[in-house]
Amino acid sequence: MQKIILIPKLSGKIEEQYDVIIIGAGIAGSTAAIYTARQALKTLLIDKVGIGGNLLITHNIENYPGYPSISGLELAEKLEIQLKKLNVPIVFEEVKDVNLTEDNLFQVKTTLEKTYKARALIVATGAEHAKLGIPGEKEFLGRGISYCATCDGPLFKGRNVAVIGGGNTAATYVEYLSNICKKVYWIHRRREFRAEPHLQKIALSKMNVEKLTPYKPIRFEGVEKLEKIILENLENGEQTTLNVEGVFIAIGQKPNTEFLKNLPIKLKENGYIEVDERMRTNVKGLCAAGDVNGIENQYIVAAGQGETAALTIERYLKTGEWQ
Repeated sequence: MQKIILIPKLSGKIEEQYDVIIIGAGIAGSTAAIYTARQALKTLLIDKVGIGGNLLITHNIENYPGYPSISGLELAEKLEIQLKKLNVPIVFEEVKDVNLTEDNLFQVKTTLEKTYKARALIVATGAEHAKLGIPGEKEFLGRGISYCATCDGPLFKGRNVAVIGGGNTAATYVEYLSNICKKVYWIHRRREFRAEPHLQKIALSKMNVEKLTPYKPIRFEGVEKLEKIILENLENGEQTTLNVEGVFIAIGQKPNTEFLKNLPIKLKENGYIEVDERMRTNVKGLCAAGDVNGIENQYIVAAGQGETAALTIERYLKTGEWQ
C-alpha cells in the first residue's frame, strides 16, 4: 500500500477570522483555496490528514489533463507547491462542528477545541467508500484494489478483474470493465443483485462477465500486488480461490457531512449535499465542491467544482447576492 504522508504545516499566519474557510484539502478544496487566494480573499484551509485527500492513496492517474501518467502523491505535491507559493494558511485538524453566529459568521470548531470564523464556507470533505473490512483490503489498496472503475479501470486493460457489490454502481462498473478487461467476475453476497433490472441485463449480457452469487470475499492475497481473492459460498460454506489482478469494490459511499449537523443544510436522499450549478447550497454563503455533493467522483470534476465554488464565494462577498 502506498504510504500516506502527512505534510507539515504550510507557511501562512493562522488567525481567528477569515473571508472564507475551506474544509477539506483534497483536489476540490485545494483548487478552491488557490482561486480564493488569487482573488485576495483571506483564506484558511483545514484538513484532518494532509494536502491531497484521496490523491494520497491513488497509485496512478492517467485521465488528468496535462499528465499522461502521474501518481496521486506527485499531484498532491504539486498542489502543495501552489498553495505554498500563494502563502495559504492550512491547519491539520478535524472539524467537529460548524455553527452560524448571530452576526452571520460561520464558526468552525475542531476536535482540538480551536475555533475559526469566516464570512463564507466551502465544504470539500469528500465521501468515504464503504469498506469490506477484510484482510488484505487495506494492504492492496492502489495495488490491485480500487473503489472507482472509471478512474482505475484502464490500468487493467486485458486482465482478469472482479467487481464486488450488487447495486447500480456495481452493475455500471461491470458493464464498463467488460469493454476493456479480459474477464470480469461479478460477486455479490446475495443470490440476486439489487441493481435495476435493465442495468443487470446489460452487464450480464457480456460474454466475458461471470456471475458469482451468493459469495462473500473473506480475504485478499498477493505479494507486492493483488493476485487472488478467497471467496466463501454463503449457502454451503465452501471456499473458492479466484485469480484476479484487479478488484473494484462498490458497496456504497458515505459523504462526510456529520460535522454540518447544526446547520439547516439541505441534503439529497442519499446524504450528499444538494448544490446548484454554481456549487451553492441552500445556506447563504456556503458552497460544496467535490465528492461531497455526489455529482461525479472524478478528480478533474472536483477541481472544476472547487474553482466554481471559489468564484461563487468571491462574487457573494463582493455583492452580498446568493441566489
